[in-house]
Amino acid sequence: MTMSITGRIVNGLVVLPPGIKMPEGAAVRIETMEAVSQDDSPGALVERLAKPRPHLPEDYALNHGQAVPSVDPIPIRPAGFFANCYGKEEIQEQNRLAKASVIRPPADLE
Repeated sequence: MTMSITGRIVNGLVVLPPGIKMPEGAAVRIETMEAVSQDDSPGALVERLAKPRPHLPEDYALNHGQAVPSVDPIPIRPAGFFANCYGKEEIQEQNRLAKASVIRPPADLE
């Protein structure tokens, strides 16, 4: 069943007349009833909302990868660094659980 209801846009949301209830999750189509002016185009909106960034170089959008400061690499840990983090029983239990979680294909599929 289709309905035609006229509402208004208020703060970017569709406001329906009082007493109108729409079913939750209903698919709707929204069409403007008046011609949209060029000032309301997405490009005009972006231009109004875009803020100048004087602290960035003019070609930042083209060379943004060069303006990012380098990050120190993760240090390499010496051999045995994590040797005492887990007990032998904990390691065996983790290995057992890891082996049990692998789904193996049936042998007759080959």
